Amino acid sequence: MDDDLTTEEISIRNIGRTIAAGDITYTTSPIEIKFNYSGFGKYTIIGFMADRYFAGYTENSIISDIKK
Repeated sequence: MDDDLTTEEISIRNIGRTIAAGDITYTTSPIEIKFNYSGFGKYTIIGFMADRYFAGYTENSIISDIKK
């Protein structure tokens, strides 16, 4: 949130005194972030409950060039 990065969305339907099962939908998706050192490329993060979590490396990171 501090960096204007948004991956989360919540929607609530049929709001009343109670909310039925299935009326709340929470989604999040990974986004690519640049490493502080540009030579490393990028990695992905995912937002969960307004916090950032590492999700993995992408084909745009140097780690993806390492042979298994």
